[in-house]
Formats: sequence, structure tokens, C-alpha cells
Amino acid sequence: MLSYKCPRCKGSLDQDSQSFECAPCASAYPIVDGIADFRLYPDPYIDLEADRAKGLHLAERAKTMSFKELVDYYYSITPEVPADLARHYTSHHVAGVVRGAGVLDRIRHYGLIDESYTPEMILDLGCGTGGVLAAAATAFGAQMVGVDIAFRWLVVARKRLQELGCTNIQLVCACADYLPFDHRIADLILAENLIEHVKDTETLFCEIERVRKNRSALIARTVNR
Repeated sequence: MLSYKCPRCKGSLDQDSQSFECAPCASAYPIVDGIADFRLYPDPYIDLEADRAKGLHLAERAKTMSFKELVDYYYSITPEVPADLARHYTSHHVAGVVRGAGVLDRIRHYGLIDESYTPEMILDLGCGTGGVLAAAATAFGAQMVGVDIAFRWLVVARKRLQELGCTNIQLVCACADYLPFDHRIADLILAENLIEHVKDTETLFCEIERVRKNRSALIARTVNR
């Protein structure tokens, strides 16, 4: 398993069953339903505590629901999303693995990975419901880490990965511009539809540069900017 560093100061962390603590900067980060939460700020749609509460509610529902049912349920308790958009978003999530396979095809087409090179560690920033991770899990024997700022969506992603039997993936709740990882860990970094959601892209790319190995590959795409 990948070890963590403090996203604020990059110091070493002490772990117990409920949290990670950083002695150098006196920061603490909770472990919520088995998912480490290293966020320094919330996503634009919901505050930290409300996000954790919604995620825990979804985790309870996930015990008796399929991935598709869980996505449907998510939008049924999210009235700010209109019904037509909810149907569109649900189709998007359900097709995530097929779309993820397309991402891998583009990586190969661009020559970022060929048959002679297999990445040891893949980092997916803004992993959402884990479609790209699930596709990569069947294509590579690599260790994979999915990062998202939305705890609630990581709970949904976990359900998908469980259904597909993907066991070599860690899910981490964190801000992409403050990653809780050591230097030079990733062979391949994915950032599909992430950049347009990050206010400080300079800090984001500094973090990507910090955690990527030499001769690693980055594939990023943004459609809204």
C-alpha cells in the first residue's frame, strides 16, 4: 500500500484507526469509512461535513444497491440537479469504464505507453466514479490510486470497483493541488476533466511535477475551458 505524507508540509504522518496526524505542522486528517480524507478545502458544491455525511449515507445504501442503483439514488437525494441532467449524468457515470478504455487507447496512440513499458504506479486525479481506474485495472498490473475532492463520489466509485473485483486500487480524498504523497511516485498520471475545476492550475501542475517519476507520462484533458 502507498504511504501518505502531509498535504500541507509533506511531513511524515502517524496513523491510528481514525486519523492521520502530522507532528511537524500539527495537522490531522480523518479516516472516514475506510477512506483517508486529506482535503484542505471542500469542493465548490458542498462543505466538508455535509459531504462526509452524504458519503456515509451512500455507503449505507451501497450495502444493498448496485452501482447503477446507487448513482440513481444519489441524484434522487440531490434535488439541485434537474431530472434531465440527472439522467444525462447517470448515463455518463454508467459508461465510465468504456470511456476509460478510450482514454487508455489515446495513451497508447500518443506513444506515452507501448508494449515494452508497463507502469508500476498510476495516479488518477479527479477519478470520480472510477471508470478510468476500472479500465486500467484490467489493462495493467500496476498499483493504482484514485484521488477526488468529493468523498461522496469516492464512496460510489468504491461500489463500482467492488462489483468489478478491482482490488489493486486505493481511493484517497484530497485536493489535486495539495497531494498527500511523497515525491516521484507515479509512472502515469491521468487528469481527465480535472483542470477546469481547479482554481490554481499553477499549483496543480507543480504538484504533478513533484509526484511524477522521471520519464513518466501525463495525460490531461479539459473540455470546459
